[in-house]
Amino acid sequence: MPEPQTAQQFLSRLAKGEPAPLYYFWGEEEFLCERLVTALRQRVLTAGRSEFNDDRFDAALEAPETILETARTVPFLGGQRFVLVEGVEALQRAEPFHAYCQAPYPETCLVFTARSASKKPVHDLLTRTAQVVTCKRLNSQSLRKWVADEAKRLGLTLQAEAGGALVELVGDDLRALHSELAKLQTFAAESRAALSAEQVIKLVGDTRAAKMFEFSDAVVEGRLPTALRLLAKLLQARESVPGIVAVLARHYRMLWRVQELLWLRTAPAALAGKLGVAGFLATRYAQQAGTYSRGHLRCTLLRLFETDQAVKLSGLPDQLTLEKLVLDLALPAGRGRVDGRARGAARGGEPGAARPPTPAL
Repeated sequence: MPEPQTAQQFLSRLAKGEPAPLYYFWGEEEFLCERLVTALRQRVLTAGRSEFNDDRFDAALEAPETILETARTVPFLGGQRFVLVEGVEALQRAEPFHAYCQAPYPETCLVFTARSASKKPVHDLLTRTAQVVTCKRLNSQSLRKWVADEAKRLGLTLQAEAGGALVELVGDDLRALHSELAKLQTFAAESRAALSAEQVIKLVGDTRAAKMFEFSDAVVEGRLPTALRLLAKLLQARESVPGIVAVLARHYRMLWRVQELLWLRTAPAALAGKLGVAGFLATRYAQQAGTYSRGHLRCTLLRLFETDQAVKLSGLPDQLTLEKLVLDLALPAGRGRVDGRARGAARGGEPGAARPPTPAL
C-alpha cells in the first residue's frame, strides 16, 4: 500500500520524476487539491495536444464504464492522456474499477479526487492501489508558511508579522487567503515596499473576520459607541448571534490565558508562541489583559456563557439580548479596571503573589 503524501512531498516527487498512472487526492481543502491537480495536469499534457487528451468527469453523473473506456483510449498524437474524476464519494461500487486499478493503463494519468475519506469501497480500493495525496486543512504554523510561500509566488513582500495578521483576519480558507494576497499584491505593486501587519489589517478590513475582530476589540477596550455601531453592521450582514458571542468569548479567554502566562513570568516575546497567534496580536492581548482584574474576567466569561444559553433557550429577541451584553461589557462603569497591584501582577507577577485560579467554565 503506497504511503500517503503531503502536498509538498507530492510536488517534490513530481519535479524529480515521471507522473504515476494513478492518483487519489482527498481532503477538505479544495483550493490546495485544485492547485496540485493543475500542477499534475501541466506535467502530464504535452503543449499543443492538451485539448484532445484532457478529460474531466463528475463521479456523481458519469457511469464507471464511461470513465474506464476513456482512460483506456489511446492518447491523440501520442503523449499521455489526463483523466480527472471528481467527487469519488458519490461512487457506491468499487467493482468496476478493481481490474483497472490493479493494472492502470501506462499512457493515461487517471486522477480521482474526494473531499472526505469516507470508508466507502472506492476509497479503500484507491488507498491500496493509487498514489495518495492528502489535502487536509493546514494548522496555524503551516498556514503561515503557506501564506509566505504564496506571497513570494505572487511577488509580494510581507513583513514578519504581516502574514500572521492575514491568517488571523481571514482564517484557514486557502482560497480566501489567496484572494486577499492577490489584492494586497495590487496595492503593494505601487509602493514596492514590504507590507506591515498594520497595513494588512487596514487593507483587509472589509472581510467578515476582520469586522468580527474589530468588533470584539471595541467591546474589550470599552469603546461602546463603536461596539454598538459594528454590532449593528454584523447583524445587518446576518451574522449569527451565537457566532458573535463565540468570538467575544474567545477574545476574553485569550485575555485570561495571557494573565495566567504573565503570572507564570512568561517572557512577553514568548507569548505569541504560547497563544498560537501573531506577535502583534499577542502584544495587543497583553495590553488589554492589563486593564482587567482577574475576578472581572471570570465574571465576564460566566456572563458570556449565560448569554449563549439565553440565546439558544429563551424567547427573547436575539438582538436585544446581544445589545444588553455589549452594554454590560463595554460600559466604563462595568469594566472592572484593575488596581495598581493587580495590574502589576498581570504584567508579570509580584514576589509572593498567588497564582490566579482557573475558572470552572
